[in-house]
Order: sequence, then C-alpha cells, then structure tokens
Amino acid sequence: MKLQGADPGPSIMGREGAARQEPLFIGNDPKKWRTDVPEYARVEYEDVYPGVSLTYYGNESQFATSSFPRGARGSPAAAQL
Repeated sequence: MKLQGADPGPSIMGREGAARQEPLFIGNDPKKWRTDVPEYARVEYEDVYPGVSLTYYGNESQFATSSFPRGARGSPAAAQL
C-alpha cells in the first residue's frame, strides 16, 4: 500500500506482543539475516497524515488488516491510498 502525500518517516511502534521472537532471513547475504526479531499483534505508524495514524494488525491466521485511527485534530479526508 502506498500512502500518497504521507509523512515519509513516521514514528513506528510495535503494540500488543513481543512474546515471540522469530528469525528473519532476507536474501543470500548472511549480513542481512536477523535472529530474535520480536513479533507484535499490532504495528502503528503514528501521524502518517496530521492527526491520522495507520495501524496494521492480525492474528495467527490473518495479517495485514489495517485501520486509520485519528486523533481530535485528524481528518479522514487526508488519507489517500
């Protein structure tokens, strides 16, 4: 998903979890491999638009559901996918 006009560097926070850790292997370069990567049930990108955050959440059988919770100063019209 690409967010048009969004903040390119929002604050990202893991929520509800980190009880499990998994390895992450990207490509053939062992320098890019990671072990003990924490897993979270929700990941929140704060203020992708002014006052609007993006939250990805899921469970064991489903992932990549998203929502746009907004604060008092946020406008849903700001979100453009």
